[in-house]
Amino acid sequence: MAVVADSGDPGRARSFAAALAVVAGGFASLGLPPLGLPVAAAGLAWLHARRGPLAAVIASLVAGAATFVVDPTGPLYVTLWLLAVGPAAAALLKRSRFESVVLGIAVLVAVVWGGAVVGAAAAQGTDVASMFRSTTRQAVSQGLLDARSASADTAEAQRQVDELVEAVVRVLPAVLAFLAGVTAVGSVGAAVVVLRRIGVEVAGVPPLAEFDLDPRAVWPLIVAVVLIAVDKFSRGWRDGLLGVIGENLLLTMRWVLFAQGVAVFAGLYERAKMSRAGRALGYATLAITEAILPLVSLTGLVDVWLNFRRLPRDGRTDATQPSG
Repeated sequence: MAVVADSGDPGRARSFAAALAVVAGGFASLGLPPLGLPVAAAGLAWLHARRGPLAAVIASLVAGAATFVVDPTGPLYVTLWLLAVGPAAAALLKRSRFESVVLGIAVLVAVVWGGAVVGAAAAQGTDVASMFRSTTRQAVSQGLLDARSASADTAEAQRQVDELVEAVVRVLPAVLAFLAGVTAVGSVGAAVVVLRRIGVEVAGVPPLAEFDLDPRAVWPLIVAVVLIAVDKFSRGWRDGLLGVIGENLLLTMRWVLFAQGVAVFAGLYERAKMSRAGRALGYATLAITEAILPLVSLTGLVDVWLNFRRLPRDGRTDATQPSG
């Protein structure tokens, strides 16, 4: 990616502002990665384009190291996050589609996040499930037990707490995957906006009606179904480990396919020339429907195979048939 020169006092002021955004985003990502990393990504994209990839890498390292003053372990994971949403994202945007870059960055963010969680559990001398089980129980038990304090049925209240805790812990990987995806969309989107505004040619954010998954995206869904089936067949091998993995993968793919389904309906809204208010109402209806029945995500799954919108798929496969 060519470096766009920006000299003079205004250029130095913008460089300082970009570096400040990186530092602020790095600190914010300690508590809210989906909010902090997009802010940092915008600053890193500007530095990458105006000052070069090395400047973006240095800014990532410095900002990541600075988080030590708040969290001694911050540099271990925030630095990697900044390198992913900054230099890595800017480089990938030059040669790949927006969706592909988002997927790649989401995987990187999730891997680092998972490593940080495992490291935190190891530092406490426990495992991830036990750590989150304890944290979740503390968060929910007090309120629920207080609500039952006037009742003699405290055993029932404790049973409800235990069930809620186990449910939360069971879907934790899918929740982290979802948050990583949201973070990646925000970060890559922020980088695209900044880079295009200063004249750098990169892959743009596609209109929602043109969002389209690679047909090979169905493979994780197939793997999830196989894992759940094997778990049932093996009657809960290792306390249902395969089933937990399959369920989390299935839940993650449901969110991905929901986005594909929403894109299908966005195409329909566009053809019908619906007003913005009508589209907003339509999207809200889709969200409510999906919360009750997975009809939107199923629509997305079918569209991956049948390509209802007849979108070009960059020569990856025939318009009506996904590659195997």
